[in-house]
Amino acid sequence: MLLNGIFVHTKGYSGKQCAITSKTEGYFHSFVSVGDRVKIGQVIGSFKNEFLDSNIQSTVKRIEITQTEIQNLTKKLENYENLYNLGLASKNDILDIKNSISLKKSELETLKAQLKTYSIQKSNFKLFSNCEGYILNIVPEGQYVTVGTPIATVYNQNSNFLYLYVPVEYLNLIKSKKVLSAKLNDDLITLNVKEIVPVSEGNLVKVKTYSEKVIDLPLNYRQSITLYIDGLSGFKIPKKSLVLEDKGFFVFKVSNGKELKEKVNVMKDEGDFVIVSGNLKDGDEVKVK
Repeated sequence: MLLNGIFVHTKGYSGKQCAITSKTEGYFHSFVSVGDRVKIGQVIGSFKNEFLDSNIQSTVKRIEITQTEIQNLTKKLENYENLYNLGLASKNDILDIKNSISLKKSELETLKAQLKTYSIQKSNFKLFSNCEGYILNIVPEGQYVTVGTPIATVYNQNSNFLYLYVPVEYLNLIKSKKVLSAKLNDDLITLNVKEIVPVSEGNLVKVKTYSEKVIDLPLNYRQSITLYIDGLSGFKIPKKSLVLEDKGFFVFKVSNGKELKEKVNVMKDEGDFVIVSGNLKDGDEVKVK
């Protein structure tokens, strides 16, 4: 069954307080203090992490060494292939070298991924405020913090943020949107996505939104809200039709009496059924294993 425009029932709460969170880790040094007024985009502090600088230098060096090792192994493979053609090397020798090259390439990709993570953390050493208002509290000077740590709380009596706790399976779709349609207390409202906070509760992700229209709710008031996520489409199939392999989930689609193996992406679990996307069309039959 093809589904479009899925309704997401989630929880939200309003507040005039806004949290500034860390996107890196290290020792925090503040440029502001409690009672100061800050603006959006203002630098309120910075981080220092000598271990991160050391890790970056070490990872760059290891990448260079691994690249050299791959080059040497590749040259060695060429030599052994020539020797094999002359009957002076075995097939196992060649396979061993190929396996070594494969392992080194995997190691190289891991190192590059580590370097990318370190570089992102390094680029966030300056902490910019995503809020406007008065600083209510801030972490102590010199405290070591990790990614996602709330650094400061900002109060703005004129703000009207609405924080949503949304199932993680909708995260990628929400990231691609700047505006969400929602229903709150029987009223249709438009919410602008301000920030996706890197803190989750269970399988829920915290999304900070605001409305151009004033939402008159008490401070920290919690309320159920329905999101209308247009553009999300998928197929509802029995959960027992899923086959889990190393590369993800697959189903066997029945076509003209033949079974075709198709990779699918699971978007939502609904008990005995799941909503998936993939190379399927409305009316296709999938085999229940």
